[in-house]
Amino acid sequence: MTVEERAADLLRQARSRLLSGDVAAARTLLERAGEEWLAAGDAAEQARCNALAATLARYQQRSAERADQPAPEQRQARLLVAAGRADEATEVLLRASAALAAGGAVAEGARLLAEGVVLLQATGQGDAAQRLSAEAEILAAAARNHAVSAELALLAAGRAIEERDLEAAVAHAERSRVESLAGRSVGGYTAAVIALAELADARGDLKGSYGVLATGWVTTADLVGADLARTAFEPLLLAMRRRWGGARFDAARAAYETERRAILRGEAP
Repeated sequence: MTVEERAADLLRQARSRLLSGDVAAARTLLERAGEEWLAAGDAAEQARCNALAATLARYQQRSAERADQPAPEQRQARLLVAAGRADEATEVLLRASAALAAGGAVAEGARLLAEGVVLLQATGQGDAAQRLSAEAEILAAAARNHAVSAELALLAAGRAIEERDLEAAVAHAERSRVESLAGRSVGGYTAAVIALAELADARGDLKGSYGVLATGWVTTADLVGADLARTAFEPLLLAMRRRWGGARFDAARAAYETERRAILRGEAP
């Protein structure tokens, strides 16, 4: 079995686990698929898998914080998707979110749709995910829920990667980064930064890839303190150095730092 075949098999397993309701296992399988794509030299596909895994991680966190069961509509949608009826699942979620919004729970309606986008996108239902995402973005904007807007943008980046439109993927990931900062969501910000770094790597922009992580480290330190920022970003930079090799990593860092000093002096890069 080739690396690409192993990655595809892990994605199939992740979809199966998600449809069964095992979010933790689906997340782990997506992360493993990302590692396989990295081994295959496809940083864009790695970014797509990692973006989905990061979104599932935040879904797990919210579920743990609420200590509750999925809404009946979520369970119904999952069963419909498993039965190959994604369009019906979409309608169920749209009706439920509309009812929530009509009752004044606009943010909850946006969240319900966003979690539906995760389900549809992770199970290969890109068109249905796109439709649901458009409605979710309207509700998230109305509720000024930056965290949901950030997640939707990151998921949109994943769909763009699947279509091999890296320019659009970068634009969506950047929007996710901005929305995460507006909502002071450290997890969302970190996920967006990682996606941007992986996309820069996929385009062969090593300086840009290094720079995104270096800037992310500084910004995260401002948000949560130096120790937590180091914990989040130092392993990423060390892994980058191992992947590229010391000479290429040092060259990318030097180029970034030269450009940064020029900008600070007011010079054009």
